[in-house]
Amino acid sequence: MKDINLNLGSYIKELIPFLATQILGLAVTLKLLALPPEETVAMSEGLSFNLLDIIILAVILVLFIFFSKKGGKAGTIFFKVFLTLAVFSGLQLSLGSFLNPYISLIVSLVLIGLFLYRNNVIIQNIVMVIAIAGIGALFGLTVTPLFAVILLAVLSIYDIIAVYKTKHMISMAKAMIESKAIFGFVIPSKLNLVTERLNNVTPGDNFMILGSGDIVMPLILTSSVAKTSLAGSVIVLIFSLAGLFLTHLIFTNQNKKRPMAALPPIAALSIIGYLIFYIII
Repeated sequence: MKDINLNLGSYIKELIPFLATQILGLAVTLKLLALPPEETVAMSEGLSFNLLDIIILAVILVLFIFFSKKGGKAGTIFFKVFLTLAVFSGLQLSLGSFLNPYISLIVSLVLIGLFLYRNNVIIQNIVMVIAIAGIGALFGLTVTPLFAVILLAVLSIYDIIAVYKTKHMISMAKAMIESKAIFGFVIPSKLNLVTERLNNVTPGDNFMILGSGDIVMPLILTSSVAKTSLAGSVIVLIFSLAGLFLTHLIFTNQNKKRPMAALPPIAALSIIGYLIFYIII
């Protein structure tokens, strides 16, 4: 029987940015929930998730698939513009929860400047922690826990199909990496590689990429549950960490290293955490 390779050092490197995002996202959620009632109502009305939003997301996905196949300069421009807008929005959401609007804008612009022109592994991960936390927190507040559970389940199935069947998720990831528009965490194998410029990052022995979807989806459920129970959201958060560990084990113990669908184990454990809270606790 083959021994299980735990490789805890590698897991801790993945855990640090993942956990930081989940904690910051929960903090942003609580800040938004503490807004005066009239502001909370306005936010809910202005950010309600409807059919039009689903259509827009579908169009964005189609564009991602198109430009990942097209490649070239047009693909690079599309990925970088989309990533910049998404990251800036996320930064504003997170920082705006704790800072006044002017300071939040200045800090966001400074971080975007570093992200675009001086980007290395540590800047990439810090900016992603802040941006994904804001996006996940706000999106979670616009949906019910049930909707979030269904979304996690559906996207997990999509992730499996897109990675193992059609493989277009792998093509999109490669295209974004080649464009140096990485929407996710860059996990270095060694601590001294955190200062490596993103232009020199290639997934392999020295670096691993953990995509934004694998981080933001459990946060959406955590944020959604926080509307009714802080304890429930903490349980979901803890189970998402277990899901990350399961993903790590599966990836580390592959006979041959290849891209894997990371969301299903994370989503499954997050959903189990929610069900344990909802049914038992």
